[in-house]
Amino acid sequence: MAPKTTALILAHFHPRVGYKLTFSRSDPTLSLSLAEIEYKLFPSGLHAVPSDVIYFSHADQIGVAVFQQRKSGASQRGAEFSSLGVLIPRTAGGDLWKYIPKLRELVDGEEEELEGFWGTCTLKDSLEDPTPEAENPRKRFGALVRLLGERVFMLLRFVMQGKRVLILDGPPVKRGGEVCFLLGSLAGTGRCLFSVGVRDIPLLEGEGGYVATTTDGILAEKRGLFDYLVEVIGENRVRVKGRDGREVKVGKRDWEKWSMLKGEGGILGESSDKIEGHFRDLRETFLRKLERMVEDRYSDEDTPRVVVIGADQIRALGLDPSAEMDREFVVDMVRIHLGKNGVVQSGRRRSRKVRVCGVVLGISLSVIAILIYVNYC
Repeated sequence: MAPKTTALILAHFHPRVGYKLTFSRSDPTLSLSLAEIEYKLFPSGLHAVPSDVIYFSHADQIGVAVFQQRKSGASQRGAEFSSLGVLIPRTAGGDLWKYIPKLRELVDGEEEELEGFWGTCTLKDSLEDPTPEAENPRKRFGALVRLLGERVFMLLRFVMQGKRVLILDGPPVKRGGEVCFLLGSLAGTGRCLFSVGVRDIPLLEGEGGYVATTTDGILAEKRGLFDYLVEVIGENRVRVKGRDGREVKVGKRDWEKWSMLKGEGGILGESSDKIEGHFRDLRETFLRKLERMVEDRYSDEDTPRVVVIGADQIRALGLDPSAEMDREFVVDMVRIHLGKNGVVQSGRRRSRKVRVCGVVLGISLSVIAILIYVNYC
């Protein structure tokens, strides 16, 4: 069954008139304001493309819109832009792409057609028809993973950690929205905001963690809005930067995993469905190993409030104990997935576990020696 359509909106833009919401209907049972939603339907730079698909969010809903450009004169000044979109509950986001064919059909439709569509409140008839596979983001997972390359692993970890990930791409903006969908889906978590612009700055300032895409370069300059910036360069390369503006380098273990994926017989040669399944398996396997790691280490005692994680355990999880980001990821997942505080035991010095007030701590032998000296000498 199709998800319920909570709103239908049609907006136009003309250089001499500006933005105008020309048709809107929303579920009367919801307190859903459509104020300024027309700006969501026209990300910056869309005038450069004849058509596009925009994934976006509004309040507690997510949406998709079809953009169409029509030229009414010989110059760009006569161009008129139209976008027709729907909103649905965030919980039904996996079916969002199925609305695209109907929106394309109606973007130039008359008001009676829009009223007729809204009267059904769902796209049941459209969803029952065969939908072009090109519209399904999941069918593009293979191409999207290849776009992200060896950085796909770190980006998935960032999303699992609840970091703020901003993607700078487009126009067209469809690909950026699909990358958001890919990361949120494969990570099994993450708040996807999809397309955002300058008007969304207050929203981004209040978000604790998100995945979003933008065409507005000014957002990339406001480093307080994100933890990591993903710059899409051309058709087949991305660069990841931290808040300090420095590029985040790919670790050795991620290079090894990527080489296996793209090597002879690697999963990258398979269908998008198999690639999606592979990454989901990686995530589930990691979480099971993490749970088992804690259970095995504290099998004879109650799990303490602070879980000590050793270098060998980090390696067993497929990560690099010498990489600060990998250590931070494990600590964060102990907190998020297991509800415990974690601390990484230094691998540079021999250490022993010491229980202090019921809490297990990793203390190096040199520190113990100093304590003994101070107390007894």
